[in-house]
Amino acid sequence: MNVWMQRAVDHLSPRIGRMTAINAVRLAASKIGVSPDALTRDDMPEIARNVSTILRVFLGSEAAAQLEAEIAAFKGEE
Repeated sequence: MNVWMQRAVDHLSPRIGRMTAINAVRLAASKIGVSPDALTRDDMPEIARNVSTILRVFLGSEAAAQLEAEIAAFKGEE
């Protein structure tokens, strides 16, 4: 698991559980045609949008939108 996938999973895990977070990020990555282990900072806004769609089922629209904004705003080095 690369640093960007790990950050997304760590951020989501308290809300939806670790396994669900891993699966959500993997599914979001597959939707954009990127291996989860190859995610970059530039992929995070699109990953966040795709994960948000999944999160609406678990958390509702408002919480999903908040987490989408937080993940999309990740900063840092690879």
